Amino acid sequence: MKCLLCGSDYLLTVTTELRNGPGEVLRCGACDLEMLNGKLVDYAQAYRDSHGPALGQRSTPAELFEAYRPHQEHRVALLKPLFTETTRVLEIGCSAGQFLDAIKPHVKEAVGVEPDPEAAAYARERSGCSVYGSLKELPKGTFGLLCYFQVVEHLTNPLEEIRAALPYLAPEGVLCIELPSLRDPLLTVYQNAAYRKFYYHEAHRWYFSPKSLRALCEQLGFAGDIYGVQDYTFLNHLHWVFTGRPQASCEEGLVAKWPAHPPQLPEVLDDFAVAVDQRYKTFLAQIGCTENITFVGKRP
Repeated sequence: MKCLLCGSDYLLTVTTELRNGPGEVLRCGACDLEMLNGKLVDYAQAYRDSHGPALGQRSTPAELFEAYRPHQEHRVALLKPLFTETTRVLEIGCSAGQFLDAIKPHVKEAVGVEPDPEAAAYARERSGCSVYGSLKELPKGTFGLLCYFQVVEHLTNPLEEIRAALPYLAPEGVLCIELPSLRDPLLTVYQNAAYRKFYYHEAHRWYFSPKSLRALCEQLGFAGDIYGVQDYTFLNHLHWVFTGRPQASCEEGLVAKWPAHPPQLPEVLDDFAVAVDQRYKTFLAQIGCTENITFVGKRP
């Protein structure tokens, strides 16, 4: 086995324990990419059956949309300076259409590609955007922004599959890739053993650091910047530290809401949680330890 990015065979075993049982993850000693070595999960079926807003349960497209639509604004804020009144956006792996719905008011057209027919149909109806089952149905060279949000880590071969989409991007178009980071604070700052086992799982075939994400984008012919993105709250991190397990749903982890409300302090604790969470996330970004990283760049 050789590294997808650099071709090196200098691969080190990172772990032999995955979230749901034994499995091996290897790290390339040359470029920092980590990769799953073993049986791959069928994304359309097995992943959807057990990964969603509620852990271990299959989620409907409506549940996916309602869980993740409130958390799209940081993506819009990051990309909004790049938009003009003529910008057309293409999102690969658009799921239930939550990002399409958020970005639609700011661009000329937002278009999605989603291989899951049920999710694609829901995204089309809910967002009012065009959503297709494959790239082949789209005109080439017409999109100003090509986005992958939490998708690349699932691809069989990210280099080949992203290259296949690049002809649909205009010559001066922007590539945006957001994915989980190996600089996740629960791995780096807290070094939480329970979270480490949870972090590595069968549905993620690739694990990126800022270094390996940049290497991927350079091989694709793009230069740009990498931004740290922290979605889960400081309360979620405290939950991991004190209990060694995830919260029951992503909603609990993504919203800075105090878990109990004494009658004497009805809203004060929520206000406190929001204020602390904002400062906490800013600090994590400053030290380069966030759960996600986002590349935004163009062809030189």
